[in-house]
Amino acid sequence: MSSTSGVLNTPQSTIGAQELIAVGRCTKMGFLRHEGRMERMFKFKKWRQRFVALSRGCIYIFSDEMASKPMVSCSLKIFNKCERIQLQNTIWPFRIVSTDGHNIKCLQFSCMSDPDRKSWMQQIKQGMILAHNVPKTLVDKEEGNQEDYVYLEKPIPKKEEPKPQVPTILEETEDIGGEEDYQTIDENMIAEIVVNSQSTPNYPGNSSTFPANNNKNITTDKKVKASTLPEDARMKVSRSAFEYSGSDRSEVEKLLCARPEGTYLVRKSRSDGNEVLSVNVEGVLKEFKIYNRDGGATINNEDYFTSVEELIKYYVKNVLPKKSTKLYLAYSVTDPRYLHQ
Repeated sequence: MSSTSGVLNTPQSTIGAQELIAVGRCTKMGFLRHEGRMERMFKFKKWRQRFVALSRGCIYIFSDEMASKPMVSCSLKIFNKCERIQLQNTIWPFRIVSTDGHNIKCLQFSCMSDPDRKSWMQQIKQGMILAHNVPKTLVDKEEGNQEDYVYLEKPIPKKEEPKPQVPTILEETEDIGGEEDYQTIDENMIAEIVVNSQSTPNYPGNSSTFPANNNKNITTDKKVKASTLPEDARMKVSRSAFEYSGSDRSEVEKLLCARPEGTYLVRKSRSDGNEVLSVNVEGVLKEFKIYNRDGGATINNEDYFTSVEELIKYYVKNVLPKKSTKLYLAYSVTDPRYLHQ
């Protein structure tokens, strides 16, 4: 049985809705309409109703009140503002907006009435204040009635001291039928990075092999653009080339962003042991959970493949979900055109 264990600001990715109600110290719960992936893709689609709960500085979104795990579980610490919005064909909508540097830019909901919206915004703002550990003296300095939208839509007050790092990093994944919009990827593991040191494969059309990996020789420009290597060269995918032993996200970011756009690796997620596809997308690290469902591997629950290798081959030819980037080369394969002569 999972437990929130009284830890503030630490989302539980496997807790069920009823279990959260029983042990989660929920400050508010109920049904809201939520804009998921399908609603974002098809603007005409009516937002589906979800069971939402606030607990210990975190927000949880379940498919219904009996769901065995959340579709979304994230700390309110990655958000700093709650505000009304205007959308066609959507009544009483509002959103919570993330602070800079986080992958979830906002979560959007709609309510049954204006008082219902105001109640949710009040509790969410209180949850953000709790998650950010804002001193009461700063909260008391805010002008306005705490039941008015003028107050509710103000960003939460900033502390003067540096803010502690958010304990989890959320990466967006795809969903089908609203099953999952986001998945928590736990990055708290401190592990020694073991770089694959095996011999690299021959470059097609060239009798010589690639030079061995040597990070100091690789440009560190975060927006190194990939050249047009022959597709058949990039299609030669092997697990030994893309599998990565470490789990530290910051190290993965340094490793991939020093290489051409589209450079990728596959690592294990600490939260559930699933594999994660990490990619340099325009100089920024993007990650996709690899799910094994219905006998196939997928990162968007729409395209299924018999193996991770086949999945990678597909995205060498096709752009990644919701991105304009294709996979280029596995991280352990060094393209000599990006080495300083």
